[in-house]
Amino acid sequence: MSDIPVSGRRPEVTLPETVHPDAPLSLRLLDEADWESYRELRLEMLADAPDYFWATLDDVADYTEATWRERVSGPHTHLQALADGVPVGALSIDWVGYTEDMLLDEDTVNIVSVYVRPGHRGRGVVEALFAGADEVMRQAGRSRQLLETPEDNIAGRRAYERLGFTETGHRSADPRRPQLAEVEYGRLVPAR
Repeated sequence: MSDIPVSGRRPEVTLPETVHPDAPLSLRLLDEADWESYRELRLEMLADAPDYFWATLDDVADYTEATWRERVSGPHTHLQALADGVPVGALSIDWVGYTEDMLLDEDTVNIVSVYVRPGHRGRGVVEALFAGADEVMRQAGRSRQLLETPEDNIAGRRAYERLGFTETGHRSADPRRPQLAEVEYGRLVPAR
């Protein structure tokens, strides 16, 4: 299944250079000029954890530079965590909904494409990414985050639970592995 672009506009927000003091990381919001960095990490995540993302390497193999630029400047907000200037993790915020049939409430976003490079897992990267997403959401006036992850993504599920996410009770079939469920989690953006 390929990523499905949904019409809509992402809000204009800014992000402090460092929003998580416990990790020596900086965060950046990506724009069209960051397409190569976005592509590199996107290809890596699809190769490293192919069962945990809707898109596959085959889905994106023929993307042109123009397509990558469009993806990074489209309706999602893309964050990267950097260690010494090198991207080590990513997270995207879907402001509208996965499809026209799955539109979000005005106070809700979907968190998608969460990824931390293997050598940086367990070092505060996911916490920093979500702290950045929280700040972006506060600026945009949104208060609720939803995300889905395959039921067999135990490490991811534990990380989300440590961040205060709880299961919503909604489960759906995994797009490529229908014998497994996608488990939906939700949380309110923590107050500052």
